Amino acid sequence: AVFASEPSQAAELMRRSGRILILLMFCITSMVILFASDIFSLVAPKSYADGHQILLILLTANFAYSFAQISDTALMYHRRPKTSVVVSMVGAAISAALGALLIPRYQLQGAAFTIFCAFLTTALLSHWMAYRSTGHSYLYAMLPALTVILLLAVLADWLRREGLPMLTDISLKIGACALIFATIYRLNTRRSLTKPCAP
Repeated sequence: AVFASEPSQAAELMRRSGRILILLMFCITSMVILFASDIFSLVAPKSYADGHQILLILLTANFAYSFAQISDTALMYHRRPKTSVVVSMVGAAISAALGALLIPRYQLQGAAFTIFCAFLTTALLSHWMAYRSTGHSYLYAMLPALTVILLLAVLADWLRREGLPMLTDISLKIGACALIFATIYRLNTRRSLTKPCAP
């Protein structure tokens, strides 16, 4: 839709699409993180306890990478495919370097953290490059959203470790879900999540 639009409409369409993607990814990621232990207990053997933490790290990494999709769209629309390729190459180089350092020592946890660092770096670098081309910043939306996702991951891991009664556990998760939906509704009724700035 962005690529097929007129230049006068592309910027607004990109901001609207970015807003929808951010809110949608925030909602999905939050829900999966909160119920990750329940999902994991259904698909993984009980002996694989460390897998829950790996899943949480990968979920936060995936959320960070979703912001790169917005920036990459902006770069491609402004005919800067080489810049997008360079950003991807930098992310791959960071992934390879960190993987060589962390995987031999921390195994799967090291691999998951490597992916998180590579995705986060890619998102930040892609955002900076797109900001230089468009003058619109998603950073003030990205950093608070990612911080909330990280806090939810910490909360979800704490709940799993505490082994709370099922009723208490579900009540806390439902309360967190209600807060998330209320926040998403509030954000959706506010102005655009992008901030126009001078390039």
